[in-house]
Amino acid sequence: MNDYEQKRLEYFAFALEVFKEHRGISGKEAFCLLRETDADSFIYDLYETLHVHGEDYLIEELDSYFLSCVGSVAELQPKWNSTD
Repeated sequence: MNDYEQKRLEYFAFALEVFKEHRGISGKEAFCLLRETDADSFIYDLYETLHVHGEDYLIEELDSYFLSCVGSVAELQPKWNSTD
């Protein structure tokens, strides 16, 4: 893994934590939601733009992304059973 890929991975971990805290959900739920909606790719693909802004910008961008994909941020629910 080169330095750039390492930075993107570290930013994804940061974004996951921010998203988890913002939504008040577990890390597993947050990761599943990001994967199920391809928001993980969104974060990786927009690393150059996202990483220079703060947490509020990241949440705004994720909310906009979810609105375009799902239609409602409030309706986001992981597809896995929480007892898994």
